[in-house]
Amino acid sequence: MRPGFTLVEVAVVLLVMMLATAVTVPRLLDDSRDGLANSTDAMTRLLLDARITAARTARPVTFTIDPKGRRYWTESTTLSRSDTLPISADVVLLSLRPRLRIRFDAQGSAFGDTVHLRSEGRTRSIAIDAWSGAVHAR
Repeated sequence: MRPGFTLVEVAVVLLVMMLATAVTVPRLLDDSRDGLANSTDAMTRLLLDARITAARTARPVTFTIDPKGRRYWTESTTLSRSDTLPISADVVLLSLRPRLRIRFDAQGSAFGDTVHLRSEGRTRSIAIDAWSGAVHAR
């Protein structure tokens, strides 16, 4: 018997390598897109927190965004907070206005601007349902 690998052994190794590549490559390619998805999720969480605060304190909460300065403010009669927006450096906030404002009422309704985020030619929007105050990312 000669030393070496059989054709079946080589085929099995190649099959395992192909499966590993098929699983790994799409994940590596999706990492470049995660900046927009992560930024959209982070903005959605901030808006949901403002909505919950309005309901919990029974007072309206105004969420203000400065697109150029990449900052936000949450204001109510009992609370005021300001911080940097948790969005990736490659993500741009699209707005013709210097400030975007969303107001959540204590009863659950809301009104305000739609937030548009753009990265690498793709755009995601975060909208607020006026009746329920629900936050939707599209």
